[in-house]
Amino acid sequence: MLEAIKVHLGIVADDEDVNKNITLKIEVVKSYLKEAGAKIEEEDNQLIGCVAIGVNDLLNNTYGKTEFSPAFFILARQLCRG
Repeated sequence: MLEAIKVHLGIVADDEDVNKNITLKIEVVKSYLKEAGAKIEEEDNQLIGCVAIGVNDLLNNTYGKTEFSPAFFILARQLCRG
């Protein structure tokens, strides 16, 4: 999933620290979705798109403020409805 998310985000670097940072954020977003009721058994395009938006939101948060965008919540709701 890491490579798919990097493509969605336009990240071409293959830096170990960047990959670790993105992987951590992928796991956080997937965990959030699982807790909300999404079934994450297979990596489909809708899941990858939602996770990419969530990771982008986490990468672009400001100091002391972390929140997901409305676009993330729209896609997350679709995933959680199954």
